[in-house]
Amino acid sequence: MSLTFALTTALAQAAPAAQAGGDRQWMVYAIIAFGMALALVVLEAFVPSGGVLGILAGIAAVAGVVLFFRFDTTWGMVSMVVTLLALPFVLAGMLWVWPNTPIGRALTLEENQQRVNTDAPPNADDPSAVVVGTEGEALTELRPVGACRLNGKRIDCIAQSGVIEPGTKVKVIRVEGMSVKVKAV
Repeated sequence: MSLTFALTTALAQAAPAAQAGGDRQWMVYAIIAFGMALALVVLEAFVPSGGVLGILAGIAAVAGVVLFFRFDTTWGMVSMVVTLLALPFVLAGMLWVWPNTPIGRALTLEENQQRVNTDAPPNADDPSAVVVGTEGEALTELRPVGACRLNGKRIDCIAQSGVIEPGTKVKVIRVEGMSVKVKAV
């Protein structure tokens, strides 16, 4: 807080006294600097610059504040307060918009994950289609995990106890999520 106060005091003391007509060129330069800062912030969201455009936008905003101080102390104070208050909202807005830009989608891989999930063939080994009491046959040795044929599908199963040899008839005794427990019949 004291750094901000010291900076404000130094800028206010460096600002020339406002003349009756005011030196309008400093105001024009300040508005141009803030326009450049705004344009660079928008460009930063769409162009992968590694933060270079964001740093340039910050420099342009600081230059705009300094130029407003050169025009008039009141204008300088108002521009500095508005800039400091707007900064968190601008950053939050950029974080909200950025994942929806082409660059943001490419870097987060969201589009690729959705495509992979929709293009994947339906899982024939889905144990959710198996219900308690279904009977089948052990395809591999279950010690305790192995494969069984249930409802004509190959499903990974867990033996309730012991080892179940291939070819043994099995019965589903419990289904919990993706886990299917079986016992020899």
